Amino acid sequence: MDFNGEEINVLLRETKEYAREFGLEDPGDDMLDLAIDTRNEVVKSELNVKVNLIHENGPGGYDALVDHYVSLVTNDVVNDIHDIDVVAHFSYIAPQMSIRDYNANLLDKDTFPYFDFQLPCWNQTIVDNTAVNGKLYFVAGDMNVSMFNLAMIMWHNLDLYKEVRQPDDPEDIQDLAVAGEWTYAELYRWSTYYNDADPTGDCGDVYGVYLQGGKTGTPNPLDAIPYAWDLEIVTTNSDGSHQFNCVGNAKAEEAMVNYNKLFKNNGNSCYAFGFGERKCNCGTSVRDHFLTGNTLFSAEPLYTDETHNLAIRNMQDRYALLPHPKYDETQDHYATTSQDAYTLMVALDHSKSTLKIKGEAISAYLQYSTEYSYTNVRGYYFERIVKPTYFGTDDSDGHVTKSIAIFNTVIDNLGFDFWTIYSPLLNDSVWLFRDAIAQGYTLQSQYEADKVKFDTAIYETDKWLGIVN
Repeated sequence: MDFNGEEINVLLRETKEYAREFGLEDPGDDMLDLAIDTRNEVVKSELNVKVNLIHENGPGGYDALVDHYVSLVTNDVVNDIHDIDVVAHFSYIAPQMSIRDYNANLLDKDTFPYFDFQLPCWNQTIVDNTAVNGKLYFVAGDMNVSMFNLAMIMWHNLDLYKEVRQPDDPEDIQDLAVAGEWTYAELYRWSTYYNDADPTGDCGDVYGVYLQGGKTGTPNPLDAIPYAWDLEIVTTNSDGSHQFNCVGNAKAEEAMVNYNKLFKNNGNSCYAFGFGERKCNCGTSVRDHFLTGNTLFSAEPLYTDETHNLAIRNMQDRYALLPHPKYDETQDHYATTSQDAYTLMVALDHSKSTLKIKGEAISAYLQYSTEYSYTNVRGYYFERIVKPTYFGTDDSDGHVTKSIAIFNTVIDNLGFDFWTIYSPLLNDSVWLFRDAIAQGYTLQSQYEADKVKFDTAIYETDKWLGIVN
């Protein structure tokens, strides 16, 4: 294919860990950035396209950030400026721009003939659960390293586990995980072993598990639970429409009660640390509770930021990887999702006459880049960078082999459903679950307290998707 130097303008976040997916001006000597730079040169040369990367960080805070990018996109589309062709930004923002009809339907073969979303380089759960009524407005694949980086996982402190292990416990908790027997009940049981905390969150307090805090003061890792445990917070009706399944959802209610026990047991004894109201009073980062041996488990994204990840790799105690636990022993496989800052890619819906020309180049560029990433960048990233960096090379006790097996399981079962992807349009319903756990409320009571907004939001989303009138 030869697109005669067609220019493709891509709007990116300025932050390195996100911008690097598309390439940095100076890759330096970083192995991943060099591999991506090689991919870019191959793709641009073989397609004869010019790719302009626009780095735009925007204001802080989700609401301000959403307004900022919607403003940029609105100006470009409404005024037919064509300074932006592709937007690669927060997964939280992409649906909010789509509902304004500024994003093009990527399944339109007349406009985007070179996309093939059935290939394994694309995350199939995003394609399957986002494509509705012949429309797909955003997508992610192996080009989007942030999708893997932000996969919710767990670390555990190997040295502490040896200290708190009971006589009947397995010698190595990873053996349970590899055998498929790592469940919430086991997480809770071991969290109670290692606990000496009072409600003030002082420096000397110890906790069973640390969970990274989020926007509302409640932990982001809780967002992975509904998908990982298949709680069906939103269900699909026979006509394809969707509804909230928050009244009488016994499994979800039981899961929430159980998880809340980590934070509030009899009103005051906590086994988990990470809530906004339980900040450390000594000026030390709450993450240091895991790094300094004050928590047995840490639940957070695989790669939060370089500073924190370097700290984990250099922490004083040995650590190893665990998947998010299963709901119970009857669950078939482990599953997780990504924190909602990973990249979703969209193409802007400019005038059809112009988009017809650009759409061919855009689809070829994104498809080829994602395929190339699947065959040349993904494996390089996992095998040459992630695994040896996080898990080391000394496998004398078998923890490297086990961590790699667990890592592969996490990545293979990284997925997304309609509810987690479209949550920003559904009255921010992910926080419905997260906040209910934080406060010890029931899912039903949280839903019914704002029922009109939730039901209106899901109806309007279905209407936009053309499912209902």
